[in-house]
Amino acid sequence: MTASRHDPAGVDAYIAGFAEPTRSRLIELRAVFRDVMPGAEEFISYRIPTFRLDDGTRLHFAGYDNHLGVYPVHELPAELDARVAPFRSGAATLRVPVDAPLDRELLANVILAQVGVQRTRRHHSA
Repeated sequence: MTASRHDPAGVDAYIAGFAEPTRSRLIELRAVFRDVMPGAEEFISYRIPTFRLDDGTRLHFAGYDNHLGVYPVHELPAELDARVAPFRSGAATLRVPVDAPLDRELLANVILAQVGVQRTRRHHSA
């Protein structure tokens, strides 16, 4: 059976396609997303794992040989922004090294902040 675009099995297959240690870090990162965005739809979009809430909020993550990516990461509170500054890559990307322990608390705070940013942007544009 082929996984549909909206089938979490697609995310399982995505993660399974990586060697260690990237695979383990992706599993950890996925767990952070699930904890912070309970009830979110989980699927593949833009060829990477995506979490979407009922209100349309979308966040993505991806794996690479040397790092994990979290997208989009726009505005953050100043203190949080200072903590993630070493992981910034471009205007809206975080690059987390796969060879270091995952800072689950930091990533959870980033995800929560981005959910708030996207909701605020939609509210103001409506």
